[in-house]
Amino acid sequence: MTKTEIVEKVSKDTKVSKAELSRIFELLFREIERTVATGEPVHFKGFGTFENKVRSERYGQNFVTKEKVYIPEANYPKFTPSKKFKKTVAGEPLL
Repeated sequence: MTKTEIVEKVSKDTKVSKAELSRIFELLFREIERTVATGEPVHFKGFGTFENKVRSERYGQNFVTKEKVYIPEANYPKFTPSKKFKKTVAGEPLL
């Protein structure tokens, strides 16, 4: 499902215009990105957590030349789904 399809579905359910919902989604996503980039996690109860993780510096290997390659430390985003989200996806009954 795409963002456009989600906006259409929510628009029908809420009677809010597609343009307004699209703008709200953009603002929401932008704020999540900014917050996670600062190192602060974003929690949505019953959905999951977005957070900034650090991948340690390490050495890798060029598979063609077998040469060792230095890979610097890097930040990356991580999403951890809630238990409820996992159960819903797995088709388990919610208690």
